[in-house]
Amino acid sequence: ENGQPGVPLFLDGPIRSLLECKMRKLSAAVSWLLSPPDGMSLKDTKYFIVYNYIYLLALTIHFAYIVLFGILGVTTLTLFNVGSCIWFATAVALNRRGYMYTSLFMCITEVNAHAVAAVLHFGWDSGFQYYMFTTGVGVFLLPPGRVPLKIGTVLLSSALYAGLFFYSASHVSIAPLAELLTSILNSANIVCFVGFLAAFGFYFTSAAETSQSLLEEEHAKKMGFFQNISHELRTPLTLICGPLDSFERTG
Repeated sequence: ENGQPGVPLFLDGPIRSLLECKMRKLSAAVSWLLSPPDGMSLKDTKYFIVYNYIYLLALTIHFAYIVLFGILGVTTLTLFNVGSCIWFATAVALNRRGYMYTSLFMCITEVNAHAVAAVLHFGWDSGFQYYMFTTGVGVFLLPPGRVPLKIGTVLLSSALYAGLFFYSASHVSIAPLAELLTSILNSANIVCFVGFLAAFGFYFTSAAETSQSLLEEEHAKKMGFFQNISHELRTPLTLICGPLDSFERTG
């Protein structure tokens, strides 16, 4: 017997049973997180999937930041990212309840605040400001409508970016790092930023395909229903029209 995937075969007895139980619970939890809630409209499903993946990815990255800033000994940013993880977990919960605008604007607020805090600590060359560009992409992934709000958000993020640039040019960072470490951090942030942009495109395409599949399934169900109704109507009509045709011919 192969048992639960991911559980080593050499484990036997109670330990193996316990691990299999934990793996099943973890698999069920992940499936619940990534699946749209019951009752959500097909139109909103693609948006839900996109945001949910983004929030979970951001949650993972900020957890990694907790470890990174803890190693660097920057207590302020370590605690900031603990709060960020709680913030994104709340965004996931709100997204599941259908509060898409609220959850995404929570995300945008955190991204800008985190970028400002990190640049003030480590300097402009650390590259944390790149994440502020994702707000301009993310806000237009919202459902259609509220265009002035979206444009205003982009303009506000742009103004914040410009202000941070000029401030950094004339002020010394709070906790400057060694040049090599700053370069490594900058490169890592560029990779993560590009990864976010790629994730936006990939997940939106994936969500669109999922929504299309659901629409096709719903369409197939409706067509099947109408075909059954048509068949049920044709049968009694045939029984009625058949004798009438015979009567007309004999008459």
